[in-house]
Amino acid sequence: MVLDPRLGLHLAVLAAAAQRGEDRPVMTLTQNAAAHVAAYGAPVRRWGGMQLRYALHGRIPYDEPALRRLYEAHRVTAQLQKLFTEWYLPLCAWRERAGITPARLPALLKFLRRIDLARPAIPADEVLAELRRSADAGDRRWVMDARVLAHALAHRTEGGSATEPPEGETDAHPSLPSLALREEAHR
Repeated sequence: MVLDPRLGLHLAVLAAAAQRGEDRPVMTLTQNAAAHVAAYGAPVRRWGGMQLRYALHGRIPYDEPALRRLYEAHRVTAQLQKLFTEWYLPLCAWRERAGITPARLPALLKFLRRIDLARPAIPADEVLAELRRSADAGDRRWVMDARVLAHALAHRTEGGSATEPPEGETDAHPSLPSLALREEAHR
């Protein structure tokens, strides 16, 4: 028997979720991919007590040469690059399902740098509660709200620098993008 790669993708998500002990894994994909791939996941959406869910996101121009030049021009540290590419750009893509154009990258990087400077030492619980309510309601505007995002960044980097994200996340302290995607999939 040969495993169809389109089905294999769904099985890989389920296997990763089982390894982490998750019961509601979320598979992120673009709208085009959803049209072509989602149908192949139907046989395995419920497996071993888990339910596979989907969250749509826009395209991210990671392979854009302009991104490398942007990092060089602004002398961005490796830690800030990682924060930008692994945390903030996925949040922006989740907010803007049509995708992120390469022309928007400088403004987004500048915005994140400002947020990093405005990040409080200790995130306010009421702001994080407001963020969770927004995510529950499917409101994505918080991704560009400087006040809320500064607290989200502080929550993500508690006990460390904003430019050095934690090595791993635990179920007790998931990253906010994970929370937002979980809430999106839960709806």
